[in-house]
Amino acid sequence: KTCLHNIAGKIKQSILGTSIAYSAAYGVALLLTAVYLIMLLFRRCSVQAKSCILLTAAVLCVSPFLLLFLLANISAPRTQFSLQFCAAALLFFCVNRLELKGFIRRLVRPTIVICALLIGVQQVTRMQRLFYTDDIRYNQDRDFAVELVQTIDSCCGERTEELPVVFVGKKDVPLNDACIESDVFGHSMFSWDYSAAEPARNNSRALGFIENAFGIEYKIATAEQRKQAEKIAKEMPCYPQDGSIREKDGLIVVKLSD
Repeated sequence: KTCLHNIAGKIKQSILGTSIAYSAAYGVALLLTAVYLIMLLFRRCSVQAKSCILLTAAVLCVSPFLLLFLLANISAPRTQFSLQFCAAALLFFCVNRLELKGFIRRLVRPTIVICALLIGVQQVTRMQRLFYTDDIRYNQDRDFAVELVQTIDSCCGERTEELPVVFVGKKDVPLNDACIESDVFGHSMFSWDYSAAEPARNNSRALGFIENAFGIEYKIATAEQRKQAEKIAKEMPCYPQDGSIREKDGLIVVKLSD
């Protein structure tokens, strides 16, 4: 039941474009394809030709969801690049297969092309906002990391080269109204893998960001050390308060949030 619900929900979302990660392009392409196939049924042509066209259209319509059918689970939007390709392919297919005459031909084909251009403009605008969001996120993460590294160095000095650094909790980035938080866009590296059940889970990604941005390589704690850091952090205030960075039990513990 859950699997069927996941599949149905994802297909509905893809067709209606109800999420920021999807547009109405695929739904429009499906509607146009359905109209063309209905017209095809009443057209005089061989059964073989009709079968070939129907099979081609069916493959294009179903192919974006093959991974969904296989996993029976909701996949990340960033794995659905085939959806945009199939929407474009279906629109191209219909525009070139519609055999219209006279005024209807002069009206329908330009209308389809204009719709495709509008969808393209809408998608470009949306992508610009997503990239803008991640640029804001990166700058916020970088500024916070600079402050954090300086504070850790002032508290622990050269001990940072010997002891693992453990972040407990998370630090979200403040986004403005123009930003869109979706999938991988807009999520801070200091909160990405955070889990309330495992407050110190986010260390690898946060430490990796610091290393990639500034070339500073802190030691990564083991699973047992992260659990110990979580116990230590229970008695600590949150960053940037005094005492939010503590060296104890061979660890440098940084409490980002409760």
